Amino acid sequence: VSLAAMLVGGLKLTMLFPYWISQLCGGLIGATLAKAVSPEDRFWNATGAAFVTVQESEQVAGAVVAEVILTTLLVLTVCTGAINEKTLGPLAPFCIGFSVTVDILAGGAVSGACMNPARAFGPAMVANHWDY
Repeated sequence: VSLAAMLVGGLKLTMLFPYWISQLCGGLIGATLAKAVSPEDRFWNATGAAFVTVQESEQVAGAVVAEVILTTLLVLTVCTGAINEKTLGPLAPFCIGFSVTVDILAGGAVSGACMNPARAFGPAMVANHWDY
């Protein structure tokens, strides 16, 4: 989303890398907090299905396609609802939240519906789980 925001003029290039670093740190902090408050046997589910959805090599291609589609829906919603001055409206937060909800419901069982590399990085780092 940050890259798309920069490409359409909603974010300056000089702010892109600090945003990415902040997002990676946020994903790491969120996963650490999830691990801290979850019993060990439930942490895998607390990571938001980041690890339990894709279990075999045959599932990777479908998961990647699903993530591309889910992320595209989110990026288009953010860019048209919150960044583009012609289509900017007061319902942008609702639309973004709705698109995230739809993404999770549609893609959660296929790929875990991360929609963001930082969202996948934090749990992977905390759990030291780098398969798929």
